[in-house]
Amino acid sequence: MMFFGSLLILLGGFWLLSNLGIISAEFWQVFWPTIVILLGVKLLFGPSKWKKFWTQFEDGKKIKIE
Repeated sequence: MMFFGSLLILLGGFWLLSNLGIISAEFWQVFWPTIVILLGVKLLFGPSKWKKFWTQFEDGKKIKIE
């Protein structure tokens, strides 16, 4: 979750700087593909919390049936 929150803050900051005229549109055209690539790398190599959560139930040891 920290990754996506940071990504949203960065995107908002770059949009603000672009609207204020501090950075040029060419920079933004180069930057957004970088965001997509970093997101893909995160999805490929970063283990998700949901995956860790669900793997504890795969063997059935944590499930209590009463």
